[in-house]
Amino acid sequence: MSFDELLKFYQEVWLDDWYQSKSQKEEYFKKGKEVLKLFYESPHLLESLPVCLEKNFYIKIGGYTLNGKIDRIDEARGGLKIVDYKTGRPKEKLEAEDKEQLLIYQMAASAVIPGKIKELVYYYLENDSQVSFLGETKEIEKLKAKIVATIEAIRHFDFAGFLAHHERCEYCQEII
Repeated sequence: MSFDELLKFYQEVWLDDWYQSKSQKEEYFKKGKEVLKLFYESPHLLESLPVCLEKNFYIKIGGYTLNGKIDRIDEARGGLKIVDYKTGRPKEKLEAEDKEQLLIYQMAASAVIPGKIKELVYYYLENDSQVSFLGETKEIEKLKAKIVATIEAIRHFDFAGFLAHHERCEYCQEII
């Protein structure tokens, strides 16, 4: 697909009704085109080949079923690379909580796709950067326990227990 074809598609699927003002809409539209160009020209796209895009999954954790969708799974360097695209502010270093989404994807991919997982990647579209890691058994087991404890706290209306397993955003005080 040429970049012009990609831009045409972007213009066709663009939604006009989510913005607070005309200037905000124009700013976001322009930023979207810039991000698409950066992504289209990215050398990262040549590093690996997609095996799956938007791969649905269902996994059992402690008797509960989690479902979701993995953005992209690539064949890379003799194994699998799981990629999650991010439109937010790029990070250089990941904290434990930042890793949780990709750790769930690692568990899911291990269960549904043959092959060894070599890398988990957050791909930041804003500046074409990537942060990668691979989940360790200890991290995965800790996350499984957190998931089960959170589900059970919610099921039993134990919101104090639920809050004990989650942090609050320092700006808006919403649960994150």
